[in-house]
Amino acid sequence: MGMTTEELAARMRAARKAAGLTQEAVADALGLSRPAVSQMESGRRAVSGLELERLARLCGRGLGDFFRDSFTTEGNATVALFRRHPEFSSDSDLREALGEALAFGRSLSDLEDLLQIDRGETVAASYRSSGLQGKWVAIQQGERTAEAERRRLGLGIEPLPEMLDLMESQGVHAVALRLPEQISGLTVVDAAAGVVVAVNGRHGFHRQRFSLAHEYAHVLLDCDRQACVSRRTHQDSLIEVRANSFAAAFLLPAAGVQRFVEHLAKGRAGRIRRQVSDGRHVQTAERRSPPGSQQMRLHDLVMLAHRFGVSRPAALYRLKSLRLITERERSALAEQHATHGKRVARLLGLATPSGQSRCVPRKRLVALGIEALQQDLISYGKLRELARQVDVPEDDLEEIVVRSGIDLWPPVDVAPVDWAALEGTESCRE
Repeated sequence: MGMTTEELAARMRAARKAAGLTQEAVADALGLSRPAVSQMESGRRAVSGLELERLARLCGRGLGDFFRDSFTTEGNATVALFRRHPEFSSDSDLREALGEALAFGRSLSDLEDLLQIDRGETVAASYRSSGLQGKWVAIQQGERTAEAERRRLGLGIEPLPEMLDLMESQGVHAVALRLPEQISGLTVVDAAAGVVVAVNGRHGFHRQRFSLAHEYAHVLLDCDRQACVSRRTHQDSLIEVRANSFAAAFLLPAAGVQRFVEHLAKGRAGRIRRQVSDGRHVQTAERRSPPGSQQMRLHDLVMLAHRFGVSRPAALYRLKSLRLITERERSALAEQHATHGKRVARLLGLATPSGQSRCVPRKRLVALGIEALQQDLISYGKLRELARQVDVPEDDLEEIVVRSGIDLWPPVDVAPVDWAALEGTESCRE
């Protein structure tokens, strides 16, 4: 039995209310009057496909949600986010970005279902933590969780691989979007889209990388909240302190930083004493490093930051927290970096990636889409739609598909024409 106009209208109204939207907000987003929205929700006005699709995006849903056998607002990340953060309910930019993030997550989840990919083998770990009684405990929990997660993933003390690839391997759908400037990232858990992380694509490369690690901490430690928004004004919140501590330790493991600093001939004690004894007599030897030889220089900082893929200020604070430099040395290096850091990086061939480059994980969404096309599970039109979500131009997509050996224009079998039979038919008519 098909859905009635009244049933669709009731679902539209329920979705809007659950997402914390007023009729005026929906009217503004859809370019309609408020009475028109009211009529739609009472079943007295027809809704077009484009209007319904736009409403679904505003409410953090897929278009198909309105037509399923059962309709519920439970498990919806948009509902959870604005219930936990009502102060953002009127932020249209955040709503737009959240809708885009959830659409991305649903697309990947749908492709995984079509291709029968077992997501049970790619689920991020969940770490239980005791209550946070102050910043010291929050910092300790962040560092210990980072060390435990590195061990679990077999990462050792080496620099991390591409963060997006790492998170995707753990079942997290991560993407960079144009979030409001004060928001560095958000993490949501949605029944249809799965675990989705979005970081601010307006920010520079290294800041996005740190934000990805920060949001990964929320995935591991705070998924029971279903929605977390990381913003500048809440940096002193204990879960944000813990996430920042995790990100620093995850990106810059203590033992890895120490080893690299030693490779730069730094980080050793200024005076080293060794003693040897035969049980009766003791011989002592001492070696002193030349004055100033253990001091971290600007070029050392540049190389360390490049090695671990972090900003130079982040590397400085990690060096200080590991007691490899003092606050006075950190401040002096920060001043040198502000005036000469970029120049030294260029001279060493270690230029920072462009801040305009967006950390969009094109690879997996497009790869799974091409595989689904190959298996005739989706059309090429649907693949183009998926590619647009991650800013892959249609010409580039077509070239990838063709070079993958897929014929977009297969030959059409045309049945031979029996001209003799046709001539005979004409003769009979005459």
